[in-house]
Amino acid sequence: MPYKSIAIFLAVVPTLVLAAILNFSPDLIIGNSTFDASLKLSLFGTLLSYYGVVFSLYAALQVQAISDVYFFKARSPGLQKKLSQISKTVGEFGNEPSVGLRSQTFISEASVAFRSAKRIKNKQVKSIAAQAEVTLARLKESMKSSCGVGVAAGQVPNFWEFHQKVAELVDELGEQIKDARAQS
Repeated sequence: MPYKSIAIFLAVVPTLVLAAILNFSPDLIIGNSTFDASLKLSLFGTLLSYYGVVFSLYAALQVQAISDVYFFKARSPGLQKKLSQISKTVGEFGNEPSVGLRSQTFISEASVAFRSAKRIKNKQVKSIAAQAEVTLARLKESMKSSCGVGVAAGQVPNFWEFHQKVAELVDELGEQIKDARAQS
């Protein structure tokens, strides 16, 4: 995990720099005074205080990561179920008249589900959800000019691309849920 390497870097590098300065040019830190016990304890206390800040930052980042995983585990199964239902409805509607496409609830439900998927802290899910939103916008544009009497919904440009993106998002969520359960 990158947080661990960042914390180690923030702990080691300043310590090495301080040691090098004390070894090669102690006047930068202690000035004209002598290097007595009180100065040693002061530097040691400052260093421990710095380490406390670094490790507190590390702990806060780890808590955020745990929170993101919990949010994913809590929200993604319901979202996957909703998107699966939308995908099924879209697939079944492909042979229906395209004039009824505008009144279908899956259009608005998909928009809400895509926004919900983008709130999940998962790069793959966010990426596919963003692509699905673009495909839905294209479908909405196509519906303005291509819906008419005698035209099936599946013949409207971008209809099947939209269906494919919803199905891809369902599959990706399923795989990410399996991965999250396996890591627990």
